Amino acid sequence: MSDTGQLPIMKAATYTWDFTRASLLPTLPAYLIKSVLAGATFAATLSTLNGGVFPLDIIGAAIGFAISMSCLALTLRLAFDGEMTGFTGIKFSAEEGRLGLVHLMFGAVMFFLGFVFLFIASIIGAVIIAMLIPDRITMSTDPQMTQQVLQEFLQTPSGWLVIAVVFAVVVLPLLYIFARLVTFPAATVARGKMMFFETWDWTKGQAFRVMLVILIALGPLVVLNFAGAAIAALLTGFPVFMAVPDLANGGFSPLQGLIYGTLTSLFSIPLYIGAAGLSAFMYRGFNPAEE
Repeated sequence: MSDTGQLPIMKAATYTWDFTRASLLPTLPAYLIKSVLAGATFAATLSTLNGGVFPLDIIGAAIGFAISMSCLALTLRLAFDGEMTGFTGIKFSAEEGRLGLVHLMFGAVMFFLGFVFLFIASIIGAVIIAMLIPDRITMSTDPQMTQQVLQEFLQTPSGWLVIAVVFAVVVLPLLYIFARLVTFPAATVARGKMMFFETWDWTKGQAFRVMLVILIALGPLVVLNFAGAAIAALLTGFPVFMAVPDLANGGFSPLQGLIYGTLTSLFSIPLYIGAAGLSAFMYRGFNPAEE
């Protein structure tokens, strides 16, 4: 934290980038295991959708989550202690279990609130569209005409504005909540106990600066992640924006799924490392008193 008590935005971003660059090679063996397992799980999912053995994708997802928590824990230990144990650093202990439980809590909160914000955004979007599209009677009585008018409208500048408003109504509140809880992974590892809602007050008065740090520090890593997904899609033939019907009816093989899942996971490694480093930086900076 700076002498003024305000979060140093560029210092936090620079630390995140430096930590990501310095930690990439030491943590790479562990994240390679995670990436290969992600590819195998995606391949199992394709097999399931095409009549394969059902439990394989569920088992792979469960093991993948456990390894993801192990990778996060070893990355946080590296941020705090500057060292990691063993060749890969992967282990399954109470620490990883606590980290997994608080992430499940975080996921549940974000899913529920995301659904609420999406519902609110859809109402706001529908009201704006109703005001901007004059022929509302035709739309209400002819479903096909409704779809056509909406598609044409969303390609106009006014339609783009509606999309931007809906996006903002969903994303900005979730980003704010993420900013308020950004220290919970680091706090859970540093204090050796589950820390979640307790971390909310630590960022009081700093939330918007934390949001700005998240956008600056993790933004490039998010772009790299999406670029990796696009490259993987190009190499394997998967559509960039996939849905379950695309997977079930696309004729994709498990080998394609293995390659796609592994590549996308590989490109996400810097984001995982950067997010862990940023959480550790925030925890040190806010330095809350032990309760």
